[in-house]
Amino acid sequence: MGLASIERDKTVGGFVMAGAIAFRLFVYILPLYLLVLVITGAVFSFDPGGPETLADAAGLSNYVASMLSDAAATSKRSLWILIPVTLFALASAGRSAHKVIETAHARSWGLPATPRAKPHRAAVGFFAFSVAIAIGAITFRRFHGGVLGIGTMIIAAIYYSTVWLLASLALPRAVGTTPRSLLPGALLVGIGTQGLYLFTALYLNRKIASSTAAYGALGIAASSLLWLYLLGRLMVAAPVLNATLFERARSTTQAGPT
Repeated sequence: MGLASIERDKTVGGFVMAGAIAFRLFVYILPLYLLVLVITGAVFSFDPGGPETLADAAGLSNYVASMLSDAAATSKRSLWILIPVTLFALASAGRSAHKVIETAHARSWGLPATPRAKPHRAAVGFFAFSVAIAIGAITFRRFHGGVLGIGTMIIAAIYYSTVWLLASLALPRAVGTTPRSLLPGALLVGIGTQGLYLFTALYLNRKIASSTAAYGALGIAASSLLWLYLLGRLMVAAPVLNATLFERARSTTQAGPT
């Protein structure tokens, strides 16, 4: 099964597809980040102490609170310009990210790489997916580490597996597949995200800090792209694993006793 998955991944072009996903996720994060700053800045312009309160409640750093405060100072002047432009950029980037993930799934299942979702539905669906991931990241960040660390990682793995399973149901897959057929890939993504968390906590955070000191924003971008590429590998590996197991189960059933 492992060799079959590796061969299928080579056929799909897993490394290339993961790179394409990582780049589009990076492009998507930029307007999403700006939108969050603008909206929260506009809200907190009426409450000067709001950014610090939010950052403390969400377990975010003082640096984030400072950015929110700066955004609050400028949001009133540019709110009606920034929000429409950011929403347009977010929708365009969301459609692009959805398309490449959809293509990766179609190729993994051996299906024609034709878009299934309408552009506006793809943008809305990908936004909902990103919000679910962001909510999970902020929520679980507060409980990682200490006595609750292992339990939190298990719950987080279940949460992300569920989110990916729901997303997989809306992506291309072979006729006859059920949610159970997509469960192995969902578990792979859920467990893999916790591996990425450990990678980030034990290595990448220090790398970003040193890269920031040496290369500035370029170092942050390079480290972020590395993390997104690893996430993209999970997003490709999940349908590859599902398709491999599904075809093996189907061939076994067809080759059964007659």
